[in-house]
Amino acid sequence: MGRDEGKKVYHVLYTQVMDQDKIKPRLEKKLEGTDSEIFIPRMEYYRRGEKAVKIKPIFPGYTFVRTSIDPIELHKTVRDTAKETQIGIRELGFDKQEYHPCISSEEEEFLDFFCTGEGLLEMSVGYQEGNRYVVMDGPLKPFEDMIANVDKHNRKAFLKFEVDGRNAQAGFECKPKAHWFEDSSSKLATLSDGSEVDLNELRQKVLSAK
Repeated sequence: MGRDEGKKVYHVLYTQVMDQDKIKPRLEKKLEGTDSEIFIPRMEYYRRGEKAVKIKPIFPGYTFVRTSIDPIELHKTVRDTAKETQIGIRELGFDKQEYHPCISSEEEEFLDFFCTGEGLLEMSVGYQEGNRYVVMDGPLKPFEDMIANVDKHNRKAFLKFEVDGRNAQAGFECKPKAHWFEDSSSKLATLSDGSEVDLNELRQKVLSAK
């Protein structure tokens, strides 16, 4: 399988969302004493209806295992856990008793962040510069090139990183560039939801649209 002895790799397990938090402690108990790290990446996000920051899984239903255990041995452990709990578990990259890595080296770097602390991606803040987004503060700063798009209204970033066809998301508040850099020609206005708008920039967009 071309796997380096002792090297940790990522395995991805999928269950129904309601079973996600049940599988993690079971696997932790079974893999106790090994070098395995089991985690569910979570993110802070802005819930507009409550005007508050909440927490939810980045990939609902997906649990990540980082370990150097032989894939076949891990497969047996996962199958035993599924049988004992009566929970369906799908193993990404595992087919016909062979394991094929489903996480790229670039994605591994992003996931490594979740192996530290509580595995929580806190809200990031920044601004838009042309077609790219600049992160001024927050955990997305080293990964700003991975931001594909931003839903400014719901303060959410969509990343160029997917698992099983699902793109990663992260909490991201996009403020006007004038918020970060002094500009005498800029005039900011704060909306009812707390977001800021550069009035001069808005005026130019309206005029150019006529």
